Formats: sequence, C-alpha cells, structure tokens
Amino acid sequence: MSEGGSKYGSLFRESDEDRDFEPEEGNLTPVRPRRCNRRKTGKRSNPAYRQVTAYIRTDTYQLVHYTLVGKNNERGKQLEFSELVDTLLREWAAEEDWSPEVKHLRA
Repeated sequence: MSEGGSKYGSLFRESDEDRDFEPEEGNLTPVRPRRCNRRKTGKRSNPAYRQVTAYIRTDTYQLVHYTLVGKNNERGKQLEFSELVDTLLREWAAEEDWSPEVKHLRA
C-alpha cells in the first residue's frame, strides 16, 4: 500500500469538476458529463418496498421467467418477477386471514 492512504485513494480525491475537460471539435466550451437531476421513482427508492432474497430452484425460475415474457400487468407494462411474487404472497396472506397493514408480528 502507498503512503498516505489506500492505493485507490487518488481515484476518489479527483472529482468531475476538478478534471480538465477537452472541448468537442468545433465547440469552444468544454463539455461536462450530464447529471440526471430527476426524481428517483423506482422500487429501490420507494419505502413501501423492501428487497428480499429467496432461493428457488433454477428450473422453476426459468419456467416462470419464460412464461412472464410477453405478459402485461394491469397498466399494460411488462409483468415483472417481483410483481408476480408480491401478488402471490398477498393472495396467500389473504387466504391465511393476514392483513397487509399489520406492521409488526407479535409472538
């Protein structure tokens, strides 16, 4: 390891604003990379969703994956694996008389 920090430390010290950008051909102003200042809208940033992991057999996943291709949800978009799992779990919970509004299970 080099003196003064980790061997990758220099990569993080230099920001996009500190770098010299070369102007495009025929353009006198330097071009900086565009930053997306859009609102995060995906499931990852939605607090109503939580990422979970489950082990399922490979052949089951492949069968479901190939079956989902071309299937649309009620909004007309491609049905996602997570939507299918969520729907199946909610249906199972309803059969078990479990309310999805329950925040904590008490033993």
